[in-house]
Amino acid sequence: MRRSILFATLFGAAAVAGTGLERRQNDQILPPGSEFILAIVGGIGGTSSSASSSISAASFRFLVSYLVFIGAVDRDEHPVFLKPVLFVPLIFIPIIFTSLISHIFILIIFTSLISLVFIYNCYLNFIFLIYIVFIPIIFIFLISIVFIYNYYFNLIFLIYITFIPVIFIFLVCLILVINCYFNLIFLIFLVFYISSSTSSSSSSSSLSSSSSSSSSSLISSSSTITTTSSSTSSSSSSSTSPAFTGCNFNIKPAVRLQNPTKLVFNNYDTGFATINVPFSVGLYGTTDTTIYVHINGLISLFTTTTDNQARAVPNTGGNIPPISILPYNADLRIPDINEWGVYFLVRPSTRFTGRELVVEYIVSSDGTDYIHFSVTFYEASTGRSRFEYYQSRLKGSDASVGIQNRQISPQRSAQWSYLGAFTQNNFFVEYNAPNSVGDSLSTGQVSNPANSC
Repeated sequence: MRRSILFATLFGAAAVAGTGLERRQNDQILPPGSEFILAIVGGIGGTSSSASSSISAASFRFLVSYLVFIGAVDRDEHPVFLKPVLFVPLIFIPIIFTSLISHIFILIIFTSLISLVFIYNCYLNFIFLIYIVFIPIIFIFLISIVFIYNYYFNLIFLIYITFIPVIFIFLVCLILVINCYFNLIFLIFLVFYISSSTSSSSSSSSLSSSSSSSSSSLISSSSTITTTSSSTSSSSSSSTSPAFTGCNFNIKPAVRLQNPTKLVFNNYDTGFATINVPFSVGLYGTTDTTIYVHINGLISLFTTTTDNQARAVPNTGGNIPPISILPYNADLRIPDINEWGVYFLVRPSTRFTGRELVVEYIVSSDGTDYIHFSVTFYEASTGRSRFEYYQSRLKGSDASVGIQNRQISPQRSAQWSYLGAFTQNNFFVEYNAPNSVGDSLSTGQVSNPANSC
């Protein structure tokens, strides 16, 4: 259908061109009605590939050739049926919806062009700019009431809207340009239009995918844990960290404890959870049966903190509780409770008589890595804390490791490491601080190493 319309328009354009040449040689004026017919057909068969599907190609060819022929024969008057009102039922109604869909452009182009153009051919330029921005119906209506005297430009324009911009550029280079300012701006618009069309077509078929992750609101208050575990979703924060070295630290390690309880935190970035221990836990002679396990690698007695920085001991600024055990105090988090977590288990001691409490951390420093360590307290050796490190991407260079009791006099503390790489995989640090007299330290390799690295 489109090809037939193009052929019909070409035929009409050729007829008008021949008639125009003859009339110009005889100093006569080309009938505006013929240009009006071409404008209608050009508007219908322009940039839309689905124009006027309800009217046959044969009707177009007959309509254009017959009306142009009448316009060529009647040299002094326009044919009566060329008046615009008679074309409304024939042409406008079948194409109004397809024209509306296919020819609406953006207002920004119109305003930018109109501000730059020196309007030499005032009527024609105004009509053409409105046609570009709005719809061919307005263009057809206006062009039917305006006397169009810029013949060459009109012919170029009609061929352009009938065919493609490439042909138009070729033709405009060959034809005498009468209205140079307008044509220059129009060519700028044309380049913009072609570039936009190319860009749109190159990106029109892109694949989209969506990923799902488990998340929900955080627990708003701390939970006291005894023998059951709960699960919630977690929130995470992001940070920039050095590249991985050694182990593949973004592969989840296995939990070492058998049938442990998973802690539920009031916040999975800076929060804490409570454990009621069946025996006393403490250091430097201060003990309690309730401990507070913090996400950020700190265990305290009596009070808690939301601090998320590594703190050296003794901490006189009050950032961490006065009685604190720091197995790996750093900015840690649990990005996803299905992948990371903190677990605990009370079991018969593997070293002493009585029981032991093991708190096992699988946490992250950057939201993707896994830092794996544990803390063990012994019923038969109050004041003893054993830290075992199974894998750590930064080897402790982001952490503080030590113990402190600032509630006794004199205050006591011991610092193993502060922001310095201190450990290798399957390494332990053990403090024994049974009373206020002092403490002892031992380090070495874990006898039953983890196989996650």
